[in-house]
Amino acid sequence: MPQYLNCTLAHAWICMWICVCKSTSCVLSNVVEKCVIHSSRAERALLIDEVCCQKDGPHSALYTMMKDQYANYVVQRMIDMAEPAQRKIIMHKIRPHIATLRKYTYGKHILAKLEKYYMKSGSELGPIGGPTNGLM
Repeated sequence: MPQYLNCTLAHAWICMWICVCKSTSCVLSNVVEKCVIHSSRAERALLIDEVCCQKDGPHSALYTMMKDQYANYVVQRMIDMAEPAQRKIIMHKIRPHIATLRKYTYGKHILAKLEKYYMKSGSELGPIGGPTNGLM
């Protein structure tokens, strides 16, 4: 791993600040994504918790990131890299926004990622895709 990608706790806090401030530029999203990938488990847990534990609703950091053309990649990477318990929290945080996410190309990528994990984990969360009759 190149030296500049070494994500110490200080780097994780910087990246967390970027996420919380809803920075959605391509370069900043790439930096945050690399921090999610290369951080330790503890650092990654802090980063994911900070994004997920902000206020819920349409103005939360997670919701804003899910709809953004660049920041959605960070959310997808968080889903991939999270420990199972954290992934479950992410799924529950995303669940109320499923109908809205279907309207965004970027949101559909996140829903596909969640569906993949749903299929692996069983039925404890119910189907991510919602009803098949198109109502929701």
